[in-house]
Amino acid sequence: MCGLDLAVLAMLLQVPSDASWSFVAWIAVTAIVGIATLAAGVQKWLLRACTQFERWILIACGLMLVYPLAFLDGIGLVGVFALVLWQWHGLRRTATAGAVP
Repeated sequence: MCGLDLAVLAMLLQVPSDASWSFVAWIAVTAIVGIATLAAGVQKWLLRACTQFERWILIACGLMLVYPLAFLDGIGLVGVFALVLWQWHGLRRTATAGAVP
């Protein structure tokens, strides 16, 4: 049977002495967004099918969000937000182009 030693498990569950719970929550949220972003990049789908360039942007931003550095979190979040806006704008433009006047 493969398992974690209790000392290792206790170490994983401890909050660093210089960190607050809000810091831990921020790390958890950015990690969740990062994993979802990585999944979107690997599956080639966010709001619509991704181009190769969008896919690499998603993968890069996802990796930045998973790594716990504040400036990388900022870059990753801006990249994901910009790509979501880009795809959303493209969906709206496609929907209005297909509308019958």
